Amino acid sequence: MSQNERRKNVFIDRKFQISFILKFCSVAILSSVIIGLLVLIFTSNSTTVAIEGTKVFVKSTSDFLLPAMVFTIATVTLFSASAVIMLAMVTSHKIAGPLFSINRTAEKLKEGDLTERFHIRSDDQLGDLSRFLNVFVDAYKEKIGIMKETIKRIEECSVDPKKNAKEIQSLSNKLNGIISFYKN
Repeated sequence: MSQNERRKNVFIDRKFQISFILKFCSVAILSSVIIGLLVLIFTSNSTTVAIEGTKVFVKSTSDFLLPAMVFTIATVTLFSASAVIMLAMVTSHKIAGPLFSINRTAEKLKEGDLTERFHIRSDDQLGDLSRFLNVFVDAYKEKIGIMKETIKRIEECSVDPKKNAKEIQSLSNKLNGIISFYKN
């Protein structure tokens, strides 16, 4: 996949990202509504003198503020929701992208391809996780290499098992030691 094609893929993990964005947008919208309601509640028992055109009116403060407040809250909510959507999209990409890469690499490792490496370029917990997983895979490859060498040596010794009985037993113990390292 080329760099341009990657940038066109807005959703890496659609379900996760949409849920993430909706949660943050709902917080932004809910806080705007709560602020508006609090202003209306705190101003409901007060009056305001208003001059409209050439007439003087005495209105409750909440009735006076309501039209301007609805417009202001709607505008602020629209802009803040847009900003939250953009920030949530970027943030969810920074989470979903590395997780997608880790899952894809883990799938290849599960299929036996121990040449795969975890490539996460970050200095956060996901970067730490990918570096740890690479160390884990290297240790696993090293143990497999030792087991392969040991099996090869056992096969060589099995040509004359009576002569090499002690070495075969030693190699068998070595294999059992490696295998017993893994808990199942």
